[in-house]
Amino acid sequence: SDVCSSDLSFTPISQDPGAFYVIRSYIVPSGGVASVTWSSIPSTYKHLQLRVHGNDNRGAVGDSITFAFNGDSTSSNYYMHRTIAYSGGPLSQSGASNAIGTNAGNSSGNPTFFGANIFDILDYTSTSKTKVVKNLSGSTDMTAAEIGIYSMIWLATPQAISSITLTPTNGSTFGRYSSFALYGVKA
Repeated sequence: SDVCSSDLSFTPISQDPGAFYVIRSYIVPSGGVASVTWSSIPSTYKHLQLRVHGNDNRGAVGDSITFAFNGDSTSSNYYMHRTIAYSGGPLSQSGASNAIGTNAGNSSGNPTFFGANIFDILDYTSTSKTKVVKNLSGSTDMTAAEIGIYSMIWLATPQAISSITLTPTNGSTFGRYSSFALYGVKA
């Protein structure tokens, strides 16, 4: 028999413990920006999620995004692994790097093509765990396409992440209309 909504009992909850809370978001204006930084990140969440829909002025197809946690931009302090499928076939790589994800390269500054990324930064307030980032990403510019799974570990002495700076890995500026949103995730 059919069940109508009047037959169901719902118990409202005051807070969804797995909810995402917007900390800060940003959309790049005309002319682009060299970097995007979140400082004074509140320590009231279990994890962070960073969503990036971006491009940059690299003069070639595609790029990646370089991370610096708490001002640490030394690539040898990070280790990255990626498995991607792209127009040239599958690829798996790993090595010392703080560049992960995909960012569409648009040398003309044309904001038509974007890379989409979801970065999960786990246990970001822990002072006893090294920090791990996982990423799902994809991009296309109609001549080449890429989808990928990335992971990165920050090898510095375990510390809470209080700031994150992102820069284009090979370009000099993020392009107009690139968007960045940082979310706190409750445990």
